[in-house]
Amino acid sequence: MAKTRSHTTIPHGLGAAGMLEFFFERFDTSTASDSELDFLSGCSEAATLQAFSFSSLASNAACAIDLARESAHLGACERAGARIDHSTLLFQLASEFKLIGQMMHIASEADWCLRQRLSDRLRVELFRRDQTDEYSSREGA
Repeated sequence: MAKTRSHTTIPHGLGAAGMLEFFFERFDTSTASDSELDFLSGCSEAATLQAFSFSSLASNAACAIDLARESAHLGACERAGARIDHSTLLFQLASEFKLIGQMMHIASEADWCLRQRLSDRLRVELFRRDQTDEYSSREGA
């Protein structure tokens, strides 16, 4: 971890979103089972919950900034006995945005693969039915 000023930041790409990206780039959706793709497509629900949590964090950040302005501590503020550094807060908010985006990307990709797979199966099934109907009509003639 890299140190900057009085707080610790996670180097670019090493946060939760970076780990998700790393693993998903190595995940072969073409060989994944339907249940695995279904699980990953459910990431959109987790991302929604993460977004609500993020909304609360952002609201708390706004309150902290307002308190800082009111008490004339523009660089940092005292809130519940903890010192909140605005740059750390913004880095955390950016990290949350990236995590939610990565979760939605994974969910979207998995959902697309699952739908494509189901569409292909339907096409094959319809083709088989057409072939069976054609064969049956030849035998009946």
